[in-house]
Amino acid sequence: NEPYRMIANSSTLMFDEMGDLNVRFVPWLQGFGYKVSNYGPWYLQAQIKALKDYQIPYYLIWNAGNVYETSYQALEQMRHQ
Repeated sequence: NEPYRMIANSSTLMFDEMGDLNVRFVPWLQGFGYKVSNYGPWYLQAQIKALKDYQIPYYLIWNAGNVYETSYQALEQMRHQ
């Protein structure tokens, strides 16, 4: 239940692994509530904030059930902030 920390830590690890390679890092974000008791738009927003803080402009959202309403809500809320 710590989406910001998870993305921040994994981004740090990925940058360490990439070193000086000139590649584009495009992470997949969790767009569903697997093992998250209080999943909602905030969860995806926290993941995206971590990416922005690490200056990662690209990402993909994955939902195992192909249900993206919560993801759309999160993105729409962020658009109006």
